[in-house]
Amino acid sequence: MIGVAVIGYGYWGPNLVRNFSQTEGAQVVAVCDQRPERRELVAKVYPSVTTYSEIDDVLNDPAVDAVAIATPVSSHFDLSLRALQAGKHVLVEKPLSSTSLEAEKLVSEADHRGLVLMVDHTFIYTSAVRKIKELIVSELNLEGREPSSIEDDAPLFGEGLGLDSIDALEIALAVSRRYGFQLRSDDERNHRIFGSLRALAA
Repeated sequence: MIGVAVIGYGYWGPNLVRNFSQTEGAQVVAVCDQRPERRELVAKVYPSVTTYSEIDDVLNDPAVDAVAIATPVSSHFDLSLRALQAGKHVLVEKPLSSTSLEAEKLVSEADHRGLVLMVDHTFIYTSAVRKIKELIVSELNLEGREPSSIEDDAPLFGEGLGLDSIDALEIALAVSRRYGFQLRSDDERNHRIFGSLRALAA
């Protein structure tokens, strides 16, 4: 059983607490929020969950194996880094940090400590996004192939696609990185792939 602490109980935090509470293999053991009224709400809805006002108390709690961070973006880097340094796995709402350099430092810290660092992309596991991956993998004949077996300069897609869903674009980018593609706009396959993506995102 993984003990989870949710940091931030504002707009998105309640969703995290509810979902972790309903997830097999996970138990919400703590919620941290600086506002007394938010902690009171947690205590009312989840009386068995410990509430904290300070992050240090969360990180020092031996029952906490992982933290889920749902705070303003400006705090993501500091909170994530402190949690990793305290030996906690981290799920953080997107974006991971304010800059790419901060993000790289967090990834390096997690790798160094053998911890999981994950960005919570809201729709990444929904059927529409799974279909996007299926379309890309199918169109480029990637099924069962390792990134090292695919040429680095294979074209995938171009810019200025006008997708309505930022998550659709993010999953496309993730697939391109997974298979080592560069982003180019000079291939006929781009139009077929993103015609399907636009239809899904509309």
